[in-house]
Amino acid sequence: MNADDIRKFDILLSDVVLPNGISGPIIAQHARKQAPKIKVLLMTGYADRSTMLDEDEKALFPVIGKPFQVNEFSRALSNTLQQSEQATD
Repeated sequence: MNADDIRKFDILLSDVVLPNGISGPIIAQHARKQAPKIKVLLMTGYADRSTMLDEDEKALFPVIGKPFQVNEFSRALSNTLQQSEQATD
């Protein structure tokens, strides 16, 4: 995807662990370089989420644990969008 394509999205949702040596945080960092205002929400099914991300990633990207209920997912999306808006105001 090029920068113009990435800027069309309001939010990036990705799993933390992806195949072939790539990860959600790597995708998120790439997206933020192309579109600095893009919102990011990561998800993981691993019980110990604290070991999945380094300290910088934890500060930059909220993470929701899987499995999640629809209301939990909705809250996480809403919080991510609100936090990101407050940070850019």
